[in-house]
Amino acid sequence: MYSDRELIAKIKIIFDKEKKEIVMFRRALIKLNRNVGPKGIYGPTEYDKICLDVPNTHLIYDNLDLLIKLYSKISSNPNLKKLFLDQVTSNIENNIYFERQTGLRFNIAGLAVFFLFRINKLDILEKAIEKRKKNKLLSDNIDSILVVIKDILIYEHYKLNEENIILLKKIVDNLITIMLGHSRRFFMREDYDSRINETIEGMDNLFNDLEVHRLKIELSDNLNYEINQDKEIVQKYILEYKIDETASLALNKIDQSYYDISEESFDLRNSISLLKEVFDKVTKSIMDDLIQFTGEKPTKISNEHPTETKHRFIEEKLIFNEGEKRMMGAVNQMLNEEKHSFMSKKEKFRITRNVTIEFLLLLFSKLDKFKENGKR
Repeated sequence: MYSDRELIAKIKIIFDKEKKEIVMFRRALIKLNRNVGPKGIYGPTEYDKICLDVPNTHLIYDNLDLLIKLYSKISSNPNLKKLFLDQVTSNIENNIYFERQTGLRFNIAGLAVFFLFRINKLDILEKAIEKRKKNKLLSDNIDSILVVIKDILIYEHYKLNEENIILLKKIVDNLITIMLGHSRRFFMREDYDSRINETIEGMDNLFNDLEVHRLKIELSDNLNYEINQDKEIVQKYILEYKIDETASLALNKIDQSYYDISEESFDLRNSISLLKEVFDKVTKSIMDDLIQFTGEKPTKISNEHPTETKHRFIEEKLIFNEGEKRMMGAVNQMLNEEKHSFMSKKEKFRITRNVTIEFLLLLFSKLDKFKENGKR
């Protein structure tokens, strides 16, 4: 474990790297990776619409990944965890910026903001912004914070629940107050330049677009609004953990057949088979990830099926309670049983699909928590 001084030095290495890249490229090196279409570094977003191609599009931010990996190594130590969060948050609370020979100002607050979002600490972000507002600090790094929040709304809106959205709106309002020098209730477009007007209008448009998108899904005739949201999160995890992309495509394919094919023509066996393929690929990937992270391998018990060995290893490492162990067995049984009682084919599939998606989300969430706590 690191000493306080060693940890501060390692955090500084990452933020210094961020600083050098911003000085060189005039922005953070965040990449937009798509399974389809162009890949590579992208500049400021030119539109104010959320990205609907969630399964195939995600952001790659190397410095953020480094920061999260460092955090995961120390987060089981309360004192180092507090020190880490204080060090990162200081880049938001204070007017930390640097100048090039041109006199342009750049800052590294964006990395700190994205980090707090990714580890689900928006409450800390809110307090940091509130502190800036009360101290009436200048708005030197407000733009970079708003750009990051814009990226979150566009590309990672699927991770936001209603409470997160309300909190982000409050954070944005406070940032705009700092930028204007007064409450936005007194904002008059004609009093400010086009950049400020476009920034405020762009943020409002994104929040409105997100609300409309969620309402459309909620009111549509679909399998289930909340579970469809969770399905998007599972597909995103599949991308982030570099699991065979056919697993994500299979989820879309079986949903399409559910909508487009009548009860009589619906192929339950094939749809369940595709769902089982997704489940098997995800659990195999999680087992491999746990082996790499812990350096331990599953112990085989005599006459135990490889699937049972895999599931038992996951249950042990992710510390499943008895209910979660029973759920693992129940999902596996649902995906393998041949008889379907008195339910219609589509009803059987809908229940199996929803239970499987929710359990996969539980697995990914427990894996994230396991790594965040630095358990080995």
